[in-house]
Amino acid sequence: MKVTKEKLNVNSSAILTMSYDFEAKLLTVKFANSRVYQFENVTTEIFYAMKHSESIGKFFNKYIKWNYKFDHIG
Repeated sequence: MKVTKEKLNVNSSAILTMSYDFEAKLLTVKFANSRVYQFENVTTEIFYAMKHSESIGKFFNKYIKWNYKFDHIG
């Protein structure tokens, strides 16, 4: 069975959860303030690098935040 999505609870003061759709290359991030954003065209390599980073919040701010088109979805 091929994995198409992955969802993680995050140990971060800023981020509660993140999920990734491998086929759509869509990263969804739910923040501690309950806002949810989707980031488009995030590569699998970037998702795995973020997932395995020492600080997901710092990684997000440096490599994701302003580098990908995003939509506020909730």
